[in-house]
Amino acid sequence: MIFFRNFCLFFLIIVSCSNLYSQEKAIYNAVHNSEGSGANSLFTDWMINFQYGITRFKGDLNQYNYYPAYQESIKFYELKKGYSIAVIRNFPPFFRLSTQYNRGKLAGIKRAISDDDILFLDNLDDPYEAYNNDGQKFLTEFNQVSLLFKTNIKAAYSYFSKSKIPKSIRQINQGNIELDFGLGYNMFHSQRSNLYTEEYIYSYGYELINIPDEINQQSVFLQEKQVVLIYGISSEYLLNEKMNIVFSYHVTHGTNDKWDSAVVDSNNRYDKYTFLSLGLSYRLE
Repeated sequence: MIFFRNFCLFFLIIVSCSNLYSQEKAIYNAVHNSEGSGANSLFTDWMINFQYGITRFKGDLNQYNYYPAYQESIKFYELKKGYSIAVIRNFPPFFRLSTQYNRGKLAGIKRAISDDDILFLDNLDDPYEAYNNDGQKFLTEFNQVSLLFKTNIKAAYSYFSKSKIPKSIRQINQGNIELDFGLGYNMFHSQRSNLYTEEYIYSYGYELINIPDEINQQSVFLQEKQVVLIYGISSEYLLNEKMNIVFSYHVTHGTNDKWDSAVVDSNNRYDKYTFLSLGLSYRLE
């Protein structure tokens, strides 16, 4: 699949660029090693981080619980792309604070197959009577700013236990593992439509001029907004004194059930999405 091929290509580019940087840095240090280091830099303990990855929505409009759906006739896949940019501040001995910007898409499919599915779809909000009884899908685009508290498991264990670290949580290949927890502010626009014909049913974050022929996306400041809860895990592999490869898995919980343009009193009352990402961090000091 083209999407996964691009993701693997992105990973290879990161590794290649990092190795090239390591070689150039080694040459630079050899040439300038005669000069001692000066005063502490203004950017000591600061890092910037870029990650690219895959989002998967979990809510009312999902065909399966544990794996994504794909509708071949319209080339529509529940997995979508996203990226994040972060500025991270280190607070020894084991905390880091990350200010982060995320942008991406969410998608979902619900086919009218079982009796329960048919009943569920028939009862969704349809003020324009546009649903044609064959199933529904949605597509959402979002911008999100977040504040994450990151706890280094190895450093925290060492700090509190004052004993030798078990092999199960030791750093491997000069890496580390962090637990992440925080809050964010999510701004989005979402549109729900018929699955096969892709005709409009309902939306949030759009200006409705002449439904269904003319609907305009609102500016980001006029779109739907919600506070989100974020938790997950991150792992870093140290490439050199400046660069790390970063792998993250985060779960983001919404609070208004509108990402899929379907507010439903069900077990999935509050939508969520996962973000699996790979990237590179750069130490500024």
